Amino acid sequence: MKKAFSTTLATQLFLAVFWPLGAAQAQQPAKKPPEPTLAMLRIVCDGPARNAEVTINGVFKGECSVDVPVTEGSLKLRVVKKIDAQREQVFEQEIRMAAGTVKRLDVELGPVQANAKARREEEERARQQQELEAQRAAQAQRIALERERKAAEYQAAKAQAPALLQSKAQAGDLPSMLVLAENYYKVKEAASLQQAGIWFRKAADAGSPQGMGGVGGVLYSSQNPDRDEAQAVQWLRKGADAGDGRSLTLMGFFHATGQAGVTKDFKQAQELLSKAGAQDYVPAMSFLAHYYVTGDIGLARDDAVGLNWYRKAAERGDGGAMVNIGFAYEKGMHGLPQNDGIALQWYRKAAALDETRAMSNIGVFTESGRGGIPKDLAAASEWYRKAAELGDDLAQFNLANNYRTGQGVPKDEAQALMWYRKAAANGNVKAQGYVNARDAMGAK
Repeated sequence: MKKAFSTTLATQLFLAVFWPLGAAQAQQPAKKPPEPTLAMLRIVCDGPARNAEVTINGVFKGECSVDVPVTEGSLKLRVVKKIDAQREQVFEQEIRMAAGTVKRLDVELGPVQANAKARREEEERARQQQELEAQRAAQAQRIALERERKAAEYQAAKAQAPALLQSKAQAGDLPSMLVLAENYYKVKEAASLQQAGIWFRKAADAGSPQGMGGVGGVLYSSQNPDRDEAQAVQWLRKGADAGDGRSLTLMGFFHATGQAGVTKDFKQAQELLSKAGAQDYVPAMSFLAHYYVTGDIGLARDDAVGLNWYRKAAERGDGGAMVNIGFAYEKGMHGLPQNDGIALQWYRKAAALDETRAMSNIGVFTESGRGGIPKDLAAASEWYRKAAELGDDLAQFNLANNYRTGQGVPKDEAQALMWYRKAAANGNVKAQGYVNARDAMGAK
């Protein structure tokens, strides 16, 4: 019992001594945080700076000149005067203010600079330019790869031709000889033309009209270092007499133009080309189409007949015929209604076959937003570049203009002059006039 009593008494003594103190402390009101101490910043703007917008620590405070009550401490002041939608003048300064002080600050705006929106737009343009450069690099790589592919075609035709075709040709099989010869002929390089000539000659010696025409075509080719027009004409006459489409077409062209030492004879030209066209020989179809819509070589002009020949050639994959049909729709010529949309469709078909004039015409449509496509100067320049790099003089001239004016590409006088000179070398009269005038003035 004594132990229990002593514990209770100790507890009572503890509560009597300490509890009132804790209770009193708990009942005291909490202390308020100190009120912020203020200062006054007078921002003064004169002349061009008047009415500039003032922000402090990112908060708008009014137009300058203005008095702003501020708290003590470090402040970030920014004063902006808008010039237009994309330019501004800025004054920025970090200021320390003591409590109860008044400070005057005279604003002198900095030089005109791009605002945040304009900088973002410039960054976007730079990004797009980088993408264009990447696309150009990719295009250049594709062109290089295409050149490598063509060179590889010759090697493949020489060393990797299907074993059966090669062996059958060597064994004297006439169709195999002709296929092998045409494969070499398509590459249009000196070494491959030499091989084509060998196999065409073997086929001709076996009595093949196609072989005769092939020998003539190889001898007439401008890529052949052993080119011989007189010999070519002799072989082509043989082929034409035997009914070969290539021979009939070339001899018809020679009679129409008087080239290769052949007497100009429109009646003979008509007869030969008509025979080749009746065989569905595509180049003959294109010649006949041109002559009918122009009334050349003594033919009575007939737009309907000419367009029919163009369509036949286009159906057989002739890109030049596709371009001519597209041009007829673009201009509303040869009895066709003017229709940019249909013209663009034909140009796109031809461009897919690497027809350079079609690419150039698509560039013209893209530059002006014709044919139902949006105007896009950068895309137009890319179309011009594709055709220009493949040697189209109109595309080279248009790309040069764009570099000179900075339209769709960065302004670059050196690039402009390079493309003007290439277009002039390819016979573009306007480019020749520009280059000649520049050279006459002694400009570099």
